[in-house]
This record gives sequence, structure tokens and C-alpha cells, in this order.
Amino acid sequence: MILTFFDDLPIILGLAVTLVMYIGAMRRVKILPPQITAQMGIHVKKLFWYPLVLFATIVPSLVDNFLGYYYPNKHTWMIALHFILTHSSGLTNAIVYGVQRRSQPERKIELHATILSLTESFECDEEDEL
Repeated sequence: MILTFFDDLPIILGLAVTLVMYIGAMRRVKILPPQITAQMGIHVKKLFWYPLVLFATIVPSLVDNFLGYYYPNKHTWMIALHFILTHSSGLTNAIVYGVQRRSQPERKIELHATILSLTESFECDEEDEL
């Protein structure tokens, strides 16, 4: 039991670090004014998909390892699910990225204008303070 636990410990730690970083990123995005997030195309719901892909591709391997320890007769469907999902994390991330890019119109010009307006307002604030 202890040996199996330590075999999966790096995976469990990786998932925990991902969860903590995701919560921190969500808090930072929620602090931003709605005008900036709208102009830059940042949506909290879109950020949700990447950790979900990580959990969906890693958790079956943890379950398979756990079941393999307690039940030596492994199920073929669990082995197949473990193999397919663990090796498809890059593909699923690419699919999520492609779907999100397709649903979002090009915002390069708007983003550039937003950055310029923020820079100008920052410069005006500095001049006011002087």
C-alpha cells in the first residue's frame, strides 16, 4: 500500500499544485475590472477547461493504479481508459484551445487599442501626481 501510494505521489502533488495555481489565477482575473476583461476577451469559464482536461486525463490512471493494487484481476476497460486518456492530454488541450479560438473573434486591434489607452491613462495619472 505504501509503495503504491508513493508511486502516485508525484501525480497527486502535481494535481494539487495545478488546483492551487488555478484558484490563484481565478482570483486575479476576478480582481480585474470588467471592462478590461471584456476588451481582452478573458472569461473565467474559458480558464476552467484546462485544469478539467488535466484532471480528466490523469484521474483514470490513479483509479487504475488503486484498483490494480486491491483487485489483481484488472478490468480491460479500465486499462484501455487509462491508456487512452493519459496519452491524449495534448490532443484534448489542443481541441479545447481550437474551440475557444474559433468561438472568439480576432481582437488584436482591440487589444492594441486597450493597451494604448491604459498606457495613456497611466501616463496621465503620473503627470497628475507630479
